[in-house]
Amino acid sequence: MTLSPLLADVFVPAVVLLEYGLVKMQSTPLREALWGGLIGGVVFAIVLWFGEPLLLQAIPQPAPGASQPFITPFVASAGIEQGCALIFLVWLLRAVVKFADTRDAVLGSLGWSIGFATMNLLILISWFFAAKVAAGTGAMPVRSLPLMFEHGVCGLIMGVLLGRACRSITISLWWLSLAFALPVAIQAVLDALVSVNAGHRTSAIAAALLPTLFAAATLLAVSLCRPPPPRQVVMRARRKTAPPRSAWLSGALMVILGVALVAITVLPGAEAMKQAFLLRCIVPLLFGIDLLVSGIRQGAARTA
Repeated sequence: MTLSPLLADVFVPAVVLLEYGLVKMQSTPLREALWGGLIGGVVFAIVLWFGEPLLLQAIPQPAPGASQPFITPFVASAGIEQGCALIFLVWLLRAVVKFADTRDAVLGSLGWSIGFATMNLLILISWFFAAKVAAGTGAMPVRSLPLMFEHGVCGLIMGVLLGRACRSITISLWWLSLAFALPVAIQAVLDALVSVNAGHRTSAIAAALLPTLFAAATLLAVSLCRPPPPRQVVMRARRKTAPPRSAWLSGALMVILGVALVAITVLPGAEAMKQAFLLRCIVPLLFGIDLLVSGIRQGAARTA
């Protein structure tokens, strides 16, 4: 596989996630929390690339001959990634950008997810092309579930819940625990299904569950991702609020992208590639429909 499609698989989902977050939060790209999360995610991806194998080795392993649940390694990996994200974001919102409202939490978490997934994928592509493709020993595998969309959905969910945890002077442990547990559960289950679907144990049940659960997680993120009411926005946040954006235009472009990806699945080709394109259409379609509905409501409110 050439480099261009792989890079498109990295940056097109990143643009979709960023545009959705900015439009939904009615914010500008200059918000400090977004850039703080983005830089933190990039740095963490570099550290984790070298350090995660050591961390996983430190986790107690089952005794020889004993078995462990199949999903355990995925829970451990998701716990490390989401736990470090949550710790960084709490520090970012409390000590650096001085949390103002939910927008800071959502955009900071989304920035972390985009930065982490982008750097992770770029390192993977660079390493694979240098070690395998350039030597003529293989082709770059394409992950059925796009890493960028998976982390972006988890980031939106974590950001909304973290925003609720940070609304008062004292952080709510209930919302903080939920902001950690829910993304970990979603990532672990999805990664486990991807592993089953990609290995020799390919299962028709896993193939059906993967898009269903991913769509459910995306719908959960859409339902939670709402800007704070105007009365709850302090003056500092109001200065960083963007003028009303054309939600319907962004939504229409995302729907077109999603429909195009769906159309690719009806073309002749391997079933694995068809499922990969099917999974890639879920987020643009659902995000696009949500933005279209938001745009219609904005238009109705202006004419009322």
